[in-house]
Amino acid sequence: MNIIDQKMIGLDGPVTQRVITIAVAPPINGTYTIRWNMMIGRQIDLYGGAVNDGYGAKPFPAPYGGQGPNKPMDLVTPQSWVQLYALVTYNYWPVQSKLVSFEVRNPNGEVFAKLTAITNGSGIATVGFRMPWPCENPESLFGVWKVIATVSIADVVVIDTMEFHYDYMVRLWKVTTDKYEYTHDDQVTITITYGTHAMQSYPVLIIAVIKDDLGVPIGMATFTDTVGGAEFCTYKNSTISLTITIPKWAYAGVATIHVNAFDKEPADGGFAWCPEYTPPPKILILPR
Repeated sequence: MNIIDQKMIGLDGPVTQRVITIAVAPPINGTYTIRWNMMIGRQIDLYGGAVNDGYGAKPFPAPYGGQGPNKPMDLVTPQSWVQLYALVTYNYWPVQSKLVSFEVRNPNGEVFAKLTAITNGSGIATVGFRMPWPCENPESLFGVWKVIATVSIADVVVIDTMEFHYDYMVRLWKVTTDKYEYTHDDQVTITITYGTHAMQSYPVLIIAVIKDDLGVPIGMATFTDTVGGAEFCTYKNSTISLTITIPKWAYAGVATIHVNAFDKEPADGGFAWCPEYTPPPKILILPR
């Protein structure tokens, strides 16, 4: 703060009470501490994190872990390990050796798990579980999951809730080509629209492959980037274009476009973030 000018006035005495100017000392630098109202009482803060195929953290850094009252947590990917934490305090001071209850509900509102843990010396209780992936229709479990944490502090129960999305890291929404018919040595432009529920950044490698009429891969194009930056409950979408030239030796006829999203090259230990885009778009390679 820059003080441009300063003046002080007062009264010359209790009887006359005439307004007078008071001499002011030159300003000096200093620190003044203002105390706030610390009496917030009983509190519980539920937050968490997920391994997410080795790219996550336990817990996610704030604010992505749901830190704060009723705040959401970042995306959880299929079969990931989820770790939940609850910080229990009274007037900001940790409450130790308290039994905390956790309840996890799936997108249909059905109870998935009920767990308990005791707070440590820092007032934190923690439990963990792995996300389900059943044999039949596992994607039916995708959506918004809800966690509830409760604790009784001196006969008063306090509660915090947290939601998170369970989904593939990447969704391939749309794949199109610039036209349908091509001749040999033509360039195919493939436009890919994809999205994510992730708030934090994760690597993505998008690969497009063309297979000719006899199923021979005749060309491949790749794109490396990161996904993330989504708002909770809203996909963050992006669109890219890749080009592949049809070689002279490609078999004429109907060819198909196959698009996948990986974290990195499979040869480097990479894996697919989501299933291949279906149905694969078709193009026609003319016999000329």
